[in-house]
Amino acid sequence: MSKTNSHGCLYYIFIWPIVMIFKLICYAMVFGFTFIGCVFKCIYRILFKRHKSYCDMTGLEFEEYAAKVLRKKGFKSVKVTQGSGDQGIDILAKMHGETYAIQVKNYQHPVGNKAVQEAYAGCAYYGCDIPVVLTNSTFTPSAKELADKTGVLLWNIEQI
Repeated sequence: MSKTNSHGCLYYIFIWPIVMIFKLICYAMVFGFTFIGCVFKCIYRILFKRHKSYCDMTGLEFEEYAAKVLRKKGFKSVKVTQGSGDQGIDILAKMHGETYAIQVKNYQHPVGNKAVQEAYAGCAYYGCDIPVVLTNSTFTPSAKELADKTGVLLWNIEQI
């Protein structure tokens, strides 16, 4: 019986503290890595001003975000148009005495001709000087060709 007690005592004196220290080190590492990961994620978001992924934004949220970016880039009188009946123009803005009619597209795939056509027609409807299609994506070759022929500017939100 004394052998069992001595082994039990040895366990609590030598083995148990080592096990507990090992567990504490493991928990600290997990917490530390999680904490460090959160810090780096926050720094990344602050540096690149991405508080919400474009994929997660609704159309209206992306339009509001685009308007905010345009204001920061020096555009004046930036106005998000009403949802329906806007003739394809989502934002009206001014810079250097010229008015811009901007069609905004939050797409996961390349933007096609229809957006270019809407920007061109909407620009005429609102009496603006410059039609623009603004997206978080890219443009199809035919959209680029049509924009080149009609004078519609094609902008990526990351490159304004």
